[in-house]
Amino acid sequence: MRSLIVAIVLSTTVARADPLTPGDKAVILDWARQTLADPYSLRSTGISAPLASPNGRPMVCIEYNARSVTGGYAGIDRMSFVWTAMGLRPGTRGLGGVTNLTCYQPGVTMRPFPELLRIQ
Repeated sequence: MRSLIVAIVLSTTVARADPLTPGDKAVILDWARQTLADPYSLRSTGISAPLASPNGRPMVCIEYNARSVTGGYAGIDRMSFVWTAMGLRPGTRGLGGVTNLTCYQPGVTMRPFPELLRIQ
């Protein structure tokens, strides 16, 4: 019985099985608007399925290609977002044990993220 309880707790804290909510997507879109030099130039966008961060927090990765401040496309980049008690937050400064390489780990696959292409 004890192992069953541990398995249930781990399965609910390691990765989220449910899709992103509209509020979660809004956090990602707000981040793009505020952080990227030209968020309206986005192309090659993608999003991962929810997965576990290095310290076990649920997280999701996005990928995108946007123009830099010089006007040229910088190439595909990835960014992590970690679920916290306060909701979805960008995985910066080690939040969730995430570094800038976490989303490039083997097994992190992307699916289309059209909402990011249609950012307004």
